[in-house]
Amino acid sequence: MSSKELESAIINYLKDRETEYAIMINGEWGCGKTYFWQSRIVPHLEKLKKRVVYVSLYGLKSTAEIGNLLLLELIPYLKNQKDSFKGLKSSLEAASSLLKIDSKIKDFILEITKYKLLDSLDNSVLCFDDLERVDFDIKAVLGHINRFVEHRRIKTVLICYEAEVNQLDYKRTKEKLVGYTFEFSSSLEETIEHFIKEYDDNLKTKIIYHKNFIVDVLTSEKIKNLRIIKNSLSIAKTVLASFFDIDESATDVEREILRFVFAINIEFKAGRLDLAQINAWIEKGYDITFVARKKEEDTESYLSRFIRRYYGVNSSYQVTFRSIYNYIVGGYFDQKLFSEEILSLRKTEKTSKYNLINNYTLLSDSDFFNTSKEYIEDLKQDRINKPTELINLCKSLMFFSEVGLIEERDEELKNIFNHTIQRQFLEGKLEYQDIANDSRLSHNEPKSKFYAEIKELILNISKQQHEVILYKEANVLVSLLKEKPEEFFREVYKYNTEANTPLFKYINTHELFDAIIQLKNLEIVDFRGCIISRYKAINISRFLADDYQGLKNLSHMLKSFIANQKAGSNRIDLSCYLINMLCEEIDAACDRLISFAD
Repeated sequence: MSSKELESAIINYLKDRETEYAIMINGEWGCGKTYFWQSRIVPHLEKLKKRVVYVSLYGLKSTAEIGNLLLLELIPYLKNQKDSFKGLKSSLEAASSLLKIDSKIKDFILEITKYKLLDSLDNSVLCFDDLERVDFDIKAVLGHINRFVEHRRIKTVLICYEAEVNQLDYKRTKEKLVGYTFEFSSSLEETIEHFIKEYDDNLKTKIIYHKNFIVDVLTSEKIKNLRIIKNSLSIAKTVLASFFDIDESATDVEREILRFVFAINIEFKAGRLDLAQINAWIEKGYDITFVARKKEEDTESYLSRFIRRYYGVNSSYQVTFRSIYNYIVGGYFDQKLFSEEILSLRKTEKTSKYNLINNYTLLSDSDFFNTSKEYIEDLKQDRINKPTELINLCKSLMFFSEVGLIEERDEELKNIFNHTIQRQFLEGKLEYQDIANDSRLSHNEPKSKFYAEIKELILNISKQQHEVILYKEANVLVSLLKEKPEEFFREVYKYNTEANTPLFKYINTHELFDAIIQLKNLEIVDFRGCIISRYKAINISRFLADDYQGLKNLSHMLKSFIANQKAGSNRIDLSCYLINMLCEEIDAACDRLISFAD
């Protein structure tokens, strides 16, 4: 069940007046159950003007303590007082002593106060968290909660990690109270987007760009703990903000920053980080052949495992940052040191990967061998997802294969590229770039037919991606026409200035028709003006022939609408007259397009 489906199911339960049971949200520690309740459910309840009463059962030793915490939630001004309910009781005792009230009357007043406060729960929703961490018999806890559910009909939600509940008769007691148990498992994509929603727009855009990469790292390490994810994103936020002040265009470096942040922080938070080996790696790097040899000897070091898990088996290229390491382990981010590391990286970066593609003769034998191996590993691990980079890399590797500089044959390389590109496309990892008319991609192409196949594959996928984008953008316009016509006309004007971009090919004609017949008269006139402006050129069929069928269908639907409006009447409304004029202009546009469309 997705988080949206779970949200809907819980809200439906909370709105249903006929329920006589509680519900439970079950999930692992740290997976975000409480955060989900507070950030997704509580806002709904506040809109419904429901009082939300949240009680953590962590470490409670009696039902009396549960009752006291409930009362504490109902008396907000006492919440910050230590031992608040005892404080209320002491206040009553002091008042009764001063007024010389009998102790029995005082106890009666206290009970009446408790009763009145609990009576105010009728418009409340109770949430009992950390059920598995209660420090006494869960059967007694559930029995106490059942009084609110069965007798008072109060909506009640339990949050729990059931795998940690080991008490006898738990399931049997739970069945009497809990109607539905919802398994909670948050989507990593949704989690990341939720945590960064308050970030600066530029920073948010950059993290979304690398979201698939971050998800891959978290998935491979089986990280579901929201505290680790949120903390890692927070560290990344600080570091990337500093990086953007130095270089805002280097997405490859951004990715390496994120890799380093998440790798070090995951290990550190999990208590696995070997400080000595990581420090040595940052200072001196590591020898890939030594790592491979150690693995074969079954004496793999911590650093070897770390590199293999976060950088890949054959990776000879890792970017390390002393400043980020110190920030994660020690809590202080040295921006000056970080700036020096980035500038140093920029100076040395062209000695390996950059030169392999642009001037491989500058590389030593070992650098050439290691870098070409690393690039192939990067392909297999989906670390390259820009079409231009894939095509240029394919050019270089195919050429190196032709002249015998690498051991991989061109057909083997074709299979690696093909599997990587198809996989990235299906999983939504392949970035879209408008490369259809990029003449630079045709320079210095190798003779291999397999290279031509890979390039054609990338071009075709890019075309498909472009089509999807155009469909989405065009149909956003229909929504604008319904809700904000002025913005619609501004956006269509932009399309009209780009005379080779089809529009009506991609628009849902039925939705557009529905929007047009709801327009005000002056807006119909403006729509007609858009059609005139867009298709006035004599040679327009050379550029926008793909719009023909969409326009033809729209005209047919509008004419049918007018005919229905005329039926049985000697007159038509002004709006129908204006729509008829619009149809005439659409037909004229179709006439200018038809020669090419046919």
